[in-house]
Amino acid sequence: EHLRPGGAIALNVAATPSDRKLSQAIGTTLLTAFPRAWRWQALRFNDVLFALLDPVSRADLERRAALAPGVVARLVPLFRNRLEPVRPEGEPLTDDSAPVEWLTDRMILHQVEQGGAYDEPALPTAPPAPTRR
Repeated sequence: EHLRPGGAIALNVAATPSDRKLSQAIGTTLLTAFPRAWRWQALRFNDVLFALLDPVSRADLERRAALAPGVVARLVPLFRNRLEPVRPEGEPLTDDSAPVEWLTDRMILHQVEQGGAYDEPALPTAPPAPTRR
């Protein structure tokens, strides 16, 4: 009710390669207030979740993304390849039940326990590495 017509909400949510439960819980919660929600797995360790007031098709989102200016346009192929609709799974988060820290801690500990790497390849929009003289 606080968004203007055509408004959207976007959230950067932590994830690991083997655990996106926090992202799923937040996505399910978004679906309680929006007709549709989307997940873009931008990197191995984060998802961008977003929802719009009006139901928007994937094709429309791709058309809008193609209009991205400058260096941001480099992200469009990644956006197209990694965009997916959020499907409700489990219970939405509420004021009475929002175990965000528990989900986050569990995902991090599981990544460490598996001996998983924590490095992240740079996005194509990353500034170039400094050159040494």
